[in-house]
Amino acid sequence: MSYKNISKLVFLYTFFLFGTNFVFADYVVNFEGVGETDGGYAAATVNLSGLNWSSGPEGLVGTNVGDIKNGARAARIRNNGGTFGSFTMLQDKVDGLGTISLQYARANFSGDRTGISPVFVVEYSMNGGVDWLPAGSPIDTAGIDTLTTFSTNINQVGSGRIRIRQTAGDSLKRFNVDDIAITDFVDTTKPVVTFITPTKASNTAITNTTVQINDNVGINVADVAISATNTTGGFTLSNINCTQTNTTTVDCTLQINGIEGAGDIQVSATDTSLNNELVTETGFIIDTTAPVITRIGSASVILPLGEVYTDAGATASDNRDGDITVNIVTFDPVDNLTLGTYILTYNVSDAVGNAATQVTRSVEVRNTEDPIITFNAPTKISNNSITDIEVVITDNIEISVLDINVNYINTTGSFSASENCVQTDTATVTCAITINNQEGTGDIQVEAQDTSGNSDTNTEIGFVIDTTAPTLTLNGLASVTLTQGDIYTDAGASANDSREGNLTGSIVTTSNVNSIAPGTYSVRYNVSDTAGNAATELVRTVVIEKKKEKVGSRRISQDELNKIFGKKDELKVPSLGENKICPASNILTQNLKAPARNGKYHAYTRAIVKEAKILQAHMNRLGFNAGPEDGIIGPLTDTAIKRMQTFLGTTPDGYVGPKTRELLNKSCS
Repeated sequence: MSYKNISKLVFLYTFFLFGTNFVFADYVVNFEGVGETDGGYAAATVNLSGLNWSSGPEGLVGTNVGDIKNGARAARIRNNGGTFGSFTMLQDKVDGLGTISLQYARANFSGDRTGISPVFVVEYSMNGGVDWLPAGSPIDTAGIDTLTTFSTNINQVGSGRIRIRQTAGDSLKRFNVDDIAITDFVDTTKPVVTFITPTKASNTAITNTTVQINDNVGINVADVAISATNTTGGFTLSNINCTQTNTTTVDCTLQINGIEGAGDIQVSATDTSLNNELVTETGFIIDTTAPVITRIGSASVILPLGEVYTDAGATASDNRDGDITVNIVTFDPVDNLTLGTYILTYNVSDAVGNAATQVTRSVEVRNTEDPIITFNAPTKISNNSITDIEVVITDNIEISVLDINVNYINTTGSFSASENCVQTDTATVTCAITINNQEGTGDIQVEAQDTSGNSDTNTEIGFVIDTTAPTLTLNGLASVTLTQGDIYTDAGASANDSREGNLTGSIVTTSNVNSIAPGTYSVRYNVSDTAGNAATELVRTVVIEKKKEKVGSRRISQDELNKIFGKKDELKVPSLGENKICPASNILTQNLKAPARNGKYHAYTRAIVKEAKILQAHMNRLGFNAGPEDGIIGPLTDTAIKRMQTFLGTTPDGYVGPKTRELLNKSCS
């Protein structure tokens, strides 16, 4: 039996079983049935396989040789000057639209296979032809000269229809459509199970759990089952009640009993097409156990007044929620500036509202600060009464003059004192203390207690009333006689005090001694102890006698020079009591003047000093005591030069110029 004959049998079966208004089974149009003809392009109604179609505008059932078809007939559609043709179902297929398929090709009349070939679309409507939606992409017939299959699955439930509509192509270009087939809608969609805003956790029974089951085709209440699964503790369900809201919806309510435990709720739903859905909503909890708060630190705290209070806090744990410390609500009323006892509270609840037993902490704001005792005592040692001692006692809250005690301790001699304390303000007491003018030593102790019971003691030590002066003792003779030009070295003195001991280092020495000028001079010695007692001044007399040598003029004779400087090889220096040899290399060539140092530039002579050490050797050799031969012309060497110049009758200016240098060099010639 041919494909066309099989199609006719399907058509006849559906036609006689269901009538001519609609078709319930798969629907096939092959244009071979009785009366399935339309010979003109004008719009006409033609019954195809039991349902009416509109063949226009610009559509017909073609039977010519130029029509590409599987049998005797096929639909032919064209564009007539911008009017695009179509074939449109005028009645619905009520069993839905599944897969839509057809065969198409360009017609083979003159000119059909040149220019721009037709383009057409297949569209469907599920609301009686009011709105049309594309069923697949547009189909271009260009180059399609034999029947080619188009197929698309839209699987729409309900009553629907299709149309074939040309959308592009040159005018009068034709194409054929044959063997249109529409399968029934096939329901493969499972029911949708929705838990509507369920409460997942509670500390009592959960009574507001609602489940809705929806299906795109149909579902019966009898095909819905609800049960508890994965349970722990006493988790159970009750009062499960499902009702048929409509053919596609079932609504259910249920209760989770208020017994400690946990579990999941499983819903099984099977629709009328036997599609089954199994949905499990997890995490339902009945929790009746309260969390536990653990206080950190002591239950009672003493906080010094004014100190910032930092609470140690608490921790909280729950049998299901775990660590819920961050959820603790702490009430902290502590005022660190106001004395009193404050109660802190800690509260927390778990996720389902079980409240922990409240935990508290007592914080007492207390004045713990001792009074501050400050001595303003600029004078510690005196040879008279001390009247400038002031003691200030301050407290952060309050202190009374009645709670101040002044004691004089560790006294020696006749040490005594008195005090006068007055209330300056509620937090301050000031005491003025006078130490009497009586020889002795002692310490002052002040005791203070504030109104909060805090107390302190402060002792200022080392007060001295000293009326005894130190004593001075001369070292060496009280009178010293020197010859003009001799160096005077003072022997000094020593000092001692009955309290302070050795005061020698504090002696103030004044002297007007000038060893160059004859006369009588004084060296004076004075010292005072810390209390201001001055020792009796000591005086040493220094007599400078005029030098007896007479020099007739500033020039000296060769005989005197020879007598003074002697021979080249040997010179007797009376002041040293020994013989010294004058080296031949000790010849002075430089002008020299203090201060100077070998190797350094001298601004006065404008030269680098080289012969300072040679000069010192000459001076010492001749007995004028220039000090160490270190190449440094300092005060000692300068004095020796002047003494020698005075002795030689030259100007005693300390300048070793050509004349002085010549005399020195001659002493070695």
